[in-house]
Amino acid sequence: MTCLTQLIALSDLTLATTTWGDPRNPPVLLLHGLGDTATVWSDFAPSLADRYFAIAPDLRGHGDSDKPNSGYGFAQIIADLQALIAHFQLESVHLIGHSWTAKLAPMWATRHPDQIRSLTLIDPFFIGTMPSWFRITFPLLYKVLPFIKAMGPYESHEARSHLVVI
Repeated sequence: MTCLTQLIALSDLTLATTTWGDPRNPPVLLLHGLGDTATVWSDFAPSLADRYFAIAPDLRGHGDSDKPNSGYGFAQIIADLQALIAHFQLESVHLIGHSWTAKLAPMWATRHPDQIRSLTLIDPFFIGTMPSWFRITFPLLYKVLPFIKAMGPYESHEARSHLVVI
């Protein structure tokens, strides 16, 4: 199954988003962990494509999405995702969160249960409390640590696919 990667302009940033499957199928939103990209779903998402419309964004600050200097709190990330599902004219999604987003996903589901059809959490990160230093250090770390720069931006979907280690 082929995928489509596109840049989607929201009100205050652009999210690189990869989709698989028919948009008429039930939507499943695949959220990567911290320091990762939508590419992490590239082996799994095609297996969903015959039954679901799989949507995997590069979250704010990751991959080919915008990397603003601020706005990395859960409320802003949830707002980004709400704008993304609105872009696809969806009212609700099945939600799969991995690592850091497995903490964000239950927050979103609790605050807006009408937007979440089902919730799957994979290896939740700091499920109790997010360290306060994280909001300050992530944008700084992105600029100075070479391995985090592997989060993009990339010349093409093919170029970033070469970074996936199986």
